This record gives sequence, C-alpha cells and structure tokens, in this order.
Amino acid sequence: MSLIKNLEDYTIIWLDSDILTNYETKQRLRCIINYIKLFDNCDECLRYINTLEKDEKIFFLVSGHFCQSIVPTVHDLEQILFIYIFCNAPLLYDEWSKKYSKILGRLFTDQNSLYLKLIDDVKISNLSTITIFEEKSLKSLTKENGLFMWFQLLTMTLVQMSTTQDSKQDLIKICREYYEDNDIELIKIDEFERDYDKTKKQAIWWYTLSYVYYISCSEGTIDCERDC
Repeated sequence: MSLIKNLEDYTIIWLDSDILTNYETKQRLRCIINYIKLFDNCDECLRYINTLEKDEKIFFLVSGHFCQSIVPTVHDLEQILFIYIFCNAPLLYDEWSKKYSKILGRLFTDQNSLYLKLIDDVKISNLSTITIFEEKSLKSLTKENGLFMWFQLLTMTLVQMSTTQDSKQDLIKICREYYEDNDIELIKIDEFERDYDKTKKQAIWWYTLSYVYYISCSEGTIDCERDC
C-alpha cells in the first residue's frame, strides 16, 4: 500500500508467523477492511500498537502461535475492538480464551467463518458508532456533533461545487494509490472514472457508494468475497 495513513474508520492488525504466505487471505480481508498492518514478530506488533492514537479502531487477528503471548497485553486497550484467533487446534485455546471478552466466539479454523464474523462485527461497530453519535447529539456540541456539522457542510459543498477534469483525475489518482491491490475498490474507481456525469446528485451518490456496498456485503450476500 503506497499511503501510510489510514483514510478509513477501521484497521486490521494481523499477527502471524506465516504472514508472507497468506496473500490470498489478505486480499479477501481487504474486501471487508481495506487497511491492514501485517506482522510476523510479536515485539514489533506490540511496538506498533503502542503508537496508536486513542480514537483508532482495531480488529486484531492473531495466530494460535502468538495469541497467549500478546492477548493479555493488548486485550484491555481501548483501540482493540475485537480479537480473532486463527489456528489449527482451537481446543488448545478454548478454556484460556474464555477469560477475554473480546475473543468470545472468535476462535476459527476456517477462513470463511472468520470472514463472516468479521463482517458482522464491522456492521455492529458501525451501528454502535451511530447510536453513540445520536445520544451525544442530544446534549452539547461535542466532537461527534462537530463531525456531523462537517458532514453537512461537505454535502452542501458537493451540491454547489463545479468539477474540473483535473480535480477528478487527481482524486482518481489518489484513490488508485490508496486501494492498490484491492480489486473490488479498483472496480468502483473504474466505474467512477467512466460514469461520473458531474451532476450534483451524482456527486453525493458517489460519495456514499462505499457505505452502500458495505451494507450489501453485510446482509449475507458476501459479494466482496465472491468477487475477490
């Protein structure tokens, strides 16, 4: 991935000694959460986690080989939303994992079950974020309220702005760099380049396309996995 900074809400951190041999798995995971940080060393992974800002939202995947070494250290961190253990012998970790609420129901031996659970958890996290936003919006002008006002401003800007071919190509270039190797997102970028008609309604529709696509995946169709 060319860009270091994550431009989306969630990050997958994946710790596995065989990480370099799992290219196909990585691609399928990127259909759900695009931004993935890969580690094959426990100490390096911990150092990275310790650099995270408090508002980061992490879905943590770890192999059975590393789980008992790292989970006790990271489990209670605010940034870690869920922990998934991918292993060949789940019975070895079943009793131990019951101590950790973020692992509950997240011991996997097959990839498809892992993907489906990850999709469900992303959907739950999105709904939780919306609920928290609605509750706080009834009170004072918090950070979330400010974010909502920013979204309204962005929407008005999209409606009113005039689009040049240069600005469109600049956006396409940035998106291609950010989503390199993510076939699903690259297809949507191709559609944008081909079909964007510069109307006000289209600007807002394209802005919300990724969220609409995510919802369709979450409803059980798993289109993103089939297309990868």
